[in-house]
Amino acid sequence: MNILHTVEWYWPSVGGAQEVVRQISERLAKKGHAVTVATTRLEGRSATRADGVRIEEFDVSGNEVSGLHGETKRYQDFLVDGQFDLIMNYAAQQWSTDLAYAVLDRLPYRKVLAPCGFSGLYDQKYKNYFESLPKTLERYEHLVFHSGTYRDIEFAREHGMSRHSIIPNGASAEEFEAADGTFRQLHGIPEETPLLLSV
Repeated sequence: MNILHTVEWYWPSVGGAQEVVRQISERLAKKGHAVTVATTRLEGRSATRADGVRIEEFDVSGNEVSGLHGETKRYQDFLVDGQFDLIMNYAAQQWSTDLAYAVLDRLPYRKVLAPCGFSGLYDQKYKNYFESLPKTLERYEHLVFHSGTYRDIEFAREHGMSRHSIIPNGASAEEFEAADGTFRQLHGIPEETPLLLSV
């Protein structure tokens, strides 16, 4: 398949959304899919391909509530003209998803949204955003939630939306398989000293 992921920030930027989309994108590319990530242009990014994933950069910032700035039309044209089989918008309330809302009906490919919590749901600034959101969400073929009990899925249920899946965030198996048991030695921690990990 030819898959498009959109996310506000992506590698080499570091953060939760960046890492989730990176793991999913790279693993799909390893399975033979063509994967593109549309994201914010970064000064420190030196390549437009990384680990089999094509990176398409846009000089855009903001969201629908705070205001959208930069190459907004270029981004929307990219979505409309893209020869993709599927788009997954990762995280609501940021430019790469909010700008997609306006052109969803013009996208000839399947549309999926992982809203990632709706952090602004109870913020008065986002009142109009969330009042209009149910009609927008209905235009997606599928919604992906990371929990069966958080406010984003409750919002969807309250508005009668049933086309969704619950897929919790995961961890990269390679990070655990690579552990070699030398952490204490490397950091001078005696065997008898308790070791506590807080994440």
